[in-house]
Amino acid sequence: MVGLSDLYFDPGAKFEDLVRARFGCSVSPTSDSPLPEFYLVTSFGRSTVRLNADSIGLLLQSCLGGVAKDFNVTHLSGWMFKFSVSCKNVGFMIRL
Repeated sequence: MVGLSDLYFDPGAKFEDLVRARFGCSVSPTSDSPLPEFYLVTSFGRSTVRLNADSIGLLLQSCLGGVAKDFNVTHLSGWMFKFSVSCKNVGFMIRL
């Protein structure tokens, strides 16, 4: 069975490098950013990992870079979660 200890963080680091080069900001929001954070919602159909705000933060960090706790993940309902990124440009880049 696959767990959080099996996460691979290189794809997230590469994505964050791309975001930083394109927009000059990080993926996850920071307190010193002049831009307002942007919210996204994610939904999961199934998972071998127990899904909660902490595990979703780590999954996001492995895929997108940033810092897990800074995504400010909030459980909405079922397997739906809201999280924030540093700005709208980053949100649209993730969406596309």
